[in-house]
Amino acid sequence: MNTPNAICIPNGPDQKYPALSQPNHACPSTPALPKGLGSFIEHLLGQATGAKTKDGRRAIVSFTWFNLDMAGGTYNLQIFNKDGTLNEVGESYISACQAWAAGTSPVPTPPGPAPAPSPAPAPKPAPAPTPSGATCSVGDHVQCPNDSTGCAGNQCCPSGDTCPSADPSFASCSKPKSKNCLESIVSV
Repeated sequence: MNTPNAICIPNGPDQKYPALSQPNHACPSTPALPKGLGSFIEHLLGQATGAKTKDGRRAIVSFTWFNLDMAGGTYNLQIFNKDGTLNEVGESYISACQAWAAGTSPVPTPPGPAPAPSPAPAPKPAPAPTPSGATCSVGDHVQCPNDSTGCAGNQCCPSGDTCPSADPSFASCSKPKSKNCLESIVSV
């Protein structure tokens, strides 16, 4: 949309990496996206791999990538070079699709710099915040606490926060849960 608050204006005057300034209109490699658009594709299909129903079935059963150059998006989304060979985005797309088919995530965490290793021994994490009205179960698809993206279960949000529906023992993100929606467990 070409409105004042549109989130994606191709080649807008305030863009840090306008597509027209990039070779082949490609999404550039940045610290957050080390493989450019390939990092985004791997993360996106990683989320598709992890999306499960409560009984463990796949929640997403198909995925379509629109093979366009700056039409409907800022960057070149094509997965093939002009000669018909796969480009870097195509390589990431094929690898991520193969990982999805195998039931493995193409990348374990969202794209971006790897979190610094914690010193050994790691201190005990603070207890997770208590539920605040809204409840969920481990693995439910919920909204990340600091942005509008979603997560499901044992995943990290783009901010590094642990997903609010992650298992209490999951500790692979750079930040612990800042919100916890898990239902209280009642002992009898």
